[in-house]
Amino acid sequence: MQKKQVSTSHYSFNKYLHLKRWLSLWHQIDEILACEPTRVLEIGPGLEILKNILSCYKIPIHTVDIDPDLKPDIVASVLKLPFSEESYDCVCAFQMLEHLPYEQALLAFKKMARVSRKNIIVSLPDAKPLWVFSFNLPWFGHFHLETPHLFKLFPKNIFLMGNIIGKSINRAMN
Repeated sequence: MQKKQVSTSHYSFNKYLHLKRWLSLWHQIDEILACEPTRVLEIGPGLEILKNILSCYKIPIHTVDIDPDLKPDIVASVLKLPFSEESYDCVCAFQMLEHLPYEQALLAFKKMARVSRKNIIVSLPDAKPLWVFSFNLPWFGHFHLETPHLFKLFPKNIFLMGNIIGKSINRAMN
């Protein structure tokens, strides 16, 4: 079994639940609800905020994590999901895959595709440095632009998912 990647103290309110995390959570829920799932699997649930919110919408959700201290429904690794093929309409991994080595993350995509009937939703932290420009032009309106720093345009690892439901994953760069 893999060892846990973060301590329970990682989830303290002021450190973990900042405004960007709440905004990310809103988008994650919006994506899930758009799929109209009847069963959801969340891998790496953290504080189980997503589970609590989806339960308000009567959407059955199961959680999986390698850390029993987080009290997931099932203690297991994403690399060894104990479910039969196509068990869930939607499989989610939010802010979790970056804790795995690159090759294991690719394997995790395959494992998620195996247990997903329809949809896989993944969120990774956007850690690239940006230059942000915001300005207002009379008669044209407000503009907000974000561009990566030139020296960071080509990161070492890029995840590209092609035909994930068709069970294929393509690696663009290493």
